[in-house]
Amino acid sequence: MFLALEEAPFVLQGPKPTIPPAAWESYWALGLIALGLIALGVVALRQFLRKGPPSLAPLAQLDVALRLAEAEPAPAAIAKATRALRVYLAATDARAAVSLFNRRAGLSSSWPTGLPAGPPATARRAPER
Repeated sequence: MFLALEEAPFVLQGPKPTIPPAAWESYWALGLIALGLIALGVVALRQFLRKGPPSLAPLAQLDVALRLAEAEPAPAAIAKATRALRVYLAATDARAAVSLFNRRAGLSSSWPTGLPAGPPATARRAPER
């Protein structure tokens, strides 16, 4: 009357529904787009953090540098004021950038300025033989 577990008749369960595909198989394109957006966000964040605070306008930088130079003794104040003015001119006119800091390059004749690019040509002497 009682059958052992091993001797129990086998009963068929019938068909089961199919297993749907995983989300990555169905929406792989959306996954790639999301991954691309995340990478773009990381790059944009790094660029934003690397940039740092915005710099002052050239005229404001010149004003700050001249005010700081007022507290120095005369020779140091003249050197700091001259450098500040050269930086200001280089920031406002691209043609002046090289000639203001390079002793061998002269300023363009069409660009008026009172600052020499270096010591005057008459101050340079040829080596004596």
